[in-house]
This record gives sequence, structure tokens and C-alpha cells, in this order.
Amino acid sequence: RKGVDLYDMTIVLITVFFLILWRSRICNNGYDGYMSREQTQMINGIFIILVFLRHFNQYVQLNAVIEVPFLYLNKIFGQLIVTTFMFYSGYGVMTSIMKEHNYVNRMPRRRIFKTMLLFDIAICLYVVMNLCLNIEMTWKQIILSFVGWEGVGNSTWYILAILMMYSFTYVGFRISRNDLIKGLLITTFFIAGYILVIRKFKDSQYYNTVLCYAFGLWYAIAKKKIDSKILYNNNWWIAWGGAAIAFAICAYCRDVNLILNQFYYLLFVLVIVLLSMRVKLDSFTLLWCGQNLLGLYILQRIPMILCKEWKLTSNIYLSLFACIIVTIVLAVAFRKYVIGKVRI
Repeated sequence: RKGVDLYDMTIVLITVFFLILWRSRICNNGYDGYMSREQTQMINGIFIILVFLRHFNQYVQLNAVIEVPFLYLNKIFGQLIVTTFMFYSGYGVMTSIMKEHNYVNRMPRRRIFKTMLLFDIAICLYVVMNLCLNIEMTWKQIILSFVGWEGVGNSTWYILAILMMYSFTYVGFRISRNDLIKGLLITTFFIAGYILVIRKFKDSQYYNTVLCYAFGLWYAIAKKKIDSKILYNNNWWIAWGGAAIAFAICAYCRDVNLILNQFYYLLFVLVIVLLSMRVKLDSFTLLWCGQNLLGLYILQRIPMILCKEWKLTSNIYLSLFACIIVTIVLAVAFRKYVIGKVRI
């Protein structure tokens, strides 16, 4: 069994790295499209695959030996694999605010309520599945799951966190009356307050990456200045090297206090963003994953739960293949019949 687990998961990791490297190219003189929609979607595509593998690991019995590549990387990355989701969400919101004068006024409808509605439709699927499988749920658990406070088998923390980030952004910029810097300061203050409050009630995953959203907001404002300083010259090497060293230091001592822990996540995002200035991705698979991020994220646990309940997890390779196929089908259907039909 040990050899099978090692072989199967190593093959999966090799496949992921192949998808990352396939048709990617080094841009020695800088890549000015590093924050484009397609590039950021492909980067998120990498991490949603890693999220999938991390969640899959929770439903199967792997050999917990440090030499197993998958388990080792899973332990190293942890919550880092969701930091870009937060960062690029913040960046996207801020660029929309800067481009569209009335975007803030439309945020409750276009960002908050729409995201919640899509999430709640997915929650209904989990509730129906649990009822069919006789998985125990309480009414309190079901009701609170619709806002991400509790779960019914689904992933919860990200939806609660992103809904709060959108809400803080809306309130912050409404208070500031479209003064960008003032709005950013107020929003960041709200996010910091959220971290201090939510950590008293929830586990660390509910708050440890949310400052990456604020980082994305600020980066959108500062992007032109940042690009002029480091994008096309050798200052990039200094910036990337400094960020990598600082990240390594914070990784070593991130458990000392909350501040170092937050810098640990922020610096990882910075390392990825700086790296994307020199590496242009070009993968249809990664792009598709990034374009279907929401469906892949909130629905991927359904086939995993089914495999576990139906006792199919004894064959790791078969279970993984089945979960991948079913998740893809669910994500395609979700995008076509739910996301494509919802008009708010």
C-alpha cells in the first residue's frame, strides 16, 4: 500500500508541474501583462489544483511519511495555496472601482449578493446529498451554512471571508465618498478588526489570509509606480530576492506572534506576484481551472464525500480519477446552469 500511495501521488504532482511549465516562458525583460485577467486566472488555476489535492487528502488514507512528496508539499504549503485567491480578488475589485465611477454602489448586487446566492445554491446540493446519504445535520448547522459560519460538508471559511471583504470594501468606500486612499484606509482598518474579532470564535483559516485581499486593493493603486521601479530593470532581482529571504525568515518564526504570521502570507503573495513579472504562463488547463474557480472550489468536496461514503477510497488512484471527473462535470454544469443564469 505504501508503494501505491507514493507512486500515485507522485504522478499527480509531476502532472501538476507539467501543466505549470507547459508552454510557459521566461521574460528576461519583464512581462507587462503579469496582472492581466488571463495570467492571474492561470496562477489561480495552479492553486485550485493544489487545493483540490489538499482536500482529497482529507478523505483518503495516505502513508504519513515525510518522504512522500505529496504529503511533504501539502504540509509546506498549507493555507498559502489560497492567498492568491484573496489577493487577486482585492486587486480586481480595486481596478473596477478606479475604472467605474458607480462601481461601489453596485457592489452589494454584483459582488456580495451574487456571490452569496451562488454559494447558497451549492449549499442546497450538499444538503440534498447529505439527506440522501443519511448524513446527520442540525437545523442550526444548515441555516448557518448559508453564510459560511458552519458547514454541511462543504468548505466554509473562504466564502465567509470573501463576503466580509466585499462588505468592508463597500462600507469603506461609501464612507470615504470615493476618496480612494481614505477608502483603502477604512477598508484595511475594518479587515484588521475582523481578524482580531474572528480569531476569538473561529480557527485560523478564517482570518490568516484576509490581509492578502487588502494587499490586492493597495497593489492596484500602486501598480504603475511599482512597475516603473522594478518591472523592466535589474531592480526586480533585488525585490524578488529580498521578498524571498523575508518570506523564509517569516516562515521560520511565523508562530511567534500574529504580526509575523500575517507577513508570512503577505510575503508569499509578493513572491508569486514578482515571479509572475518574469514568467508568462500559457496553459489552457490552468486557464480553464482559473475561469471556473468558484465552481471547482465549492463543489469539489461532493465527489470526495461520495467516494468516502460508498467505500471507494481504498483505491487511491481510482478515487482520485473519479473525483476529478465528477468535479469537472459539476463545475461545467454550475457555470452553465447557475452562474450563467443568475442575473442580479
